[in-house]
Amino acid sequence: MIGECKWGSDPVARDVLRDLIEQKTPKLLKALPNEGDEWTVQHALFSRAGFTPATQSLAETQPTILVDLDQLARGLDA
Repeated sequence: MIGECKWGSDPVARDVLRDLIEQKTPKLLKALPNEGDEWTVQHALFSRAGFTPATQSLAETQPTILVDLDQLARGLDA
């Protein structure tokens, strides 16, 4: 799982997820043995303020988990 946590007051924009998928993930995989060839990647974004509709749309096309503060709080209460 490769992810980011954002604590800003605005919903996370699409470019944050796109950057995670297109820029950060390849750099991380390249640093792994065999350049991560044998790894399956699951992306995750955690956000205090939620996600823009564009981010949610992109997450539907990629293996991405989106978790907002309300979801996280409910999970901790369980």
